[in-house]
Amino acid sequence: MSNRGVPYALSGVGVLLCAVMLCGFAYFLSRGTLDAVALVTHASSLPFAALLAYGGYWLSHGDVSPARHRRVALWVAAGVGFFVALFAVIAFTTQSDWVARVVILGWAASTGGGTGFLIGAFEARAVERAVAAERVRVRNEELRRQNERLDDLASVISHDLRNPLTVARGYVDLLREDGDADDERLAAVQRSLDRMDRIVGETLTLARSGRVIDDPEPVDLGEYARHCWANVSTGSATLTVDTSAVIVADPGRLEHLLENLFRNAVEHGSTGSPSHTPENAVEHGGSDVHVRVGTLDGGFYVADDGRGIPEADRDDVFEPGYTTTEGGNGFGLAIVEQIVDAHGWEIRLAEADGGGARFEITGVETRPTLGTAVAETDVTLAGAG
Repeated sequence: MSNRGVPYALSGVGVLLCAVMLCGFAYFLSRGTLDAVALVTHASSLPFAALLAYGGYWLSHGDVSPARHRRVALWVAAGVGFFVALFAVIAFTTQSDWVARVVILGWAASTGGGTGFLIGAFEARAVERAVAAERVRVRNEELRRQNERLDDLASVISHDLRNPLTVARGYVDLLREDGDADDERLAAVQRSLDRMDRIVGETLTLARSGRVIDDPEPVDLGEYARHCWANVSTGSATLTVDTSAVIVADPGRLEHLLENLFRNAVEHGSTGSPSHTPENAVEHGGSDVHVRVGTLDGGFYVADDGRGIPEADRDDVFEPGYTTTEGGNGFGLAIVEQIVDAHGWEIRLAEADGGGARFEITGVETRPTLGTAVAETDVTLAGAG
């Protein structure tokens, strides 16, 4: 018998034993020989038989793995075998009526089977808990090693890559002070160094954003959205905060998440040409974008009314390095996804009501609104230069 067939077999045995005991009860009642001993025998066996019948259903619909079902069945068989063997001697030495013998054996099978099921079920649950605990331990160990690797990567990025950039910038400054070098060429070198520094910074953020979050705390989403908007160069773009929700998150990484979504909206959400670089996105069309932050059932969203993202490209936008903007690094949304994963949330890219992009983040734990939360639920802010 397969593991998945065990629950049905147990339920069948339980129903059969219930039928045997009820038939015996009817037999003795019809003959007028139902004494106190027979009544107790029938009454005490029915709960165990019913337990077996229900136990099969519980196994098939419970959280015990099918791999443990056969083990439970072995406990039931052992209980039935032990009790039947023990009471068979009593039945055949004290009773001459074959119906009485069957009733005694039915009681023994019901009691032994029910007891065996209880032992098997408790053992199966204990094994499941032990296996789950071991999986958690292994997972935590994997996360610890992952965090160590991320720390090593962050150290390499922070020191081994940024130090040469600092030296190169120093030489550029010295050349400017000497006045002998071509200012236009020095400016080109400076722009390249700035771009390299930006890539290093975003790569460092990407590495750190994947670390497991150990100690999240309640954060006023609306207040944080306004704070993050002020940190981003958004020109005359506008933000509407349509939430006073309090979510449980890591404040630092939530800040990175919102800032990257805001930058993405301004730099890529323009209704104009997408060929501008991040440095001049605000001056070349991104300023007409309107961004809204609001709540969902179990989460929140950030939406804009810009060009939006074609459905065919939505699976690629979170890949590191994916960008449609000249000069873009393609790390912004990859960082967002890393932060979402580190929180245990989920992110979905959809089309906003106005045709723009709408990033929906769900699986977010919420808390009752803090006493310091802003009362307004619809606050619009102009962009920052």
